[in-house]
Amino acid sequence: GEDEDEGVVFYAFVILHAPEDEAAAEELRSKLESATEGTGATFSQDFHIPGQHALSCIDDAINNSAFTILLLTRNFTSRMQEVVTNSALMNAIHNFHKYNTVIPLQPQRNPMPNNEVPLVLRTLVMLRESNRNFSHLARKAISPEKVKRQRRVWEQEQEVLRLQEQRRRLLEENRRQQESIWQQQENIRLAQENWANYHKLHNLRSQSPTHSPPNFAPAPGMAGPSPAPPPNYPSWPPQMPPNYPSWPPQMPPNYSSWSPQMNPYTPWPPSPQSPANITIQNASCIMIGNDSTMTIGDPSVIQEDLDEDLLQEDLDED
Repeated sequence: GEDEDEGVVFYAFVILHAPEDEAAAEELRSKLESATEGTGATFSQDFHIPGQHALSCIDDAINNSAFTILLLTRNFTSRMQEVVTNSALMNAIHNFHKYNTVIPLQPQRNPMPNNEVPLVLRTLVMLRESNRNFSHLARKAISPEKVKRQRRVWEQEQEVLRLQEQRRRLLEENRRQQESIWQQQENIRLAQENWANYHKLHNLRSQSPTHSPPNFAPAPGMAGPSPAPPPNYPSWPPQMPPNYPSWPPQMPPNYSSWSPQMNPYTPWPPSPQSPANITIQNASCIMIGNDSTMTIGDPSVIQEDLDEDLLQEDLDED
């Protein structure tokens, strides 16, 4: 019941048929269910799931039923039907509880001729729908006791599969939990390492003086403190020996810098000098400056001459 609730159903028989015989398979299933009092299935209606591989569907049909019935019609001649036949027979050979569970059935309409029946199926007793004792033979082949025995084995197999699936899920969940624990441990380790580095940096800053930067050694190629000069290293500017003539040379007293006989090494223009005291004696007139003018004579006579000149200029203008 739990398996049926999960979608896995156990059938007393399943009919494997060609795609063209879907209607005939449904009709035959109803007839067999009445004869055997069991629940049957057809491949097209109960196991042929769209999107799923055909071989997987065939394997599910064989494993989830007590008996496998091959509907032998003229359409059951394709390569796919050959694969279906071989799958059913190999399952019956490899599984001991599936021994004698493959039943070839020849329907009353459109049956496969006896000479076209595969050789491997001729070794099995065939169930024919045209037989008068068809219902009795079908109930004897698919007996309720055999179906119950097959069901007990199927339930044990399903329990094993369920435990395997549960184990796989537990392992997957355990793996995810381990990864989560490792990730949390790694996060804790990184947080502790960052916290320790923060404390180290804080201690270094608290111990270092705040008024001066730490004394780092200069990197190669960078300027550092100038080394002390070796002994007897010449200083700059050089010290002159005693009695060495100074520069510029000292001029003798009362030497005029504007003299034509100027020293050629004197810088130009010459620096201004303080005016010298000049003594003038026995001179009636003195002129000072480049633009100055001088008139020599009696001032009264000079004034009369100026007045006559002005009068003459006025007469000329009139």
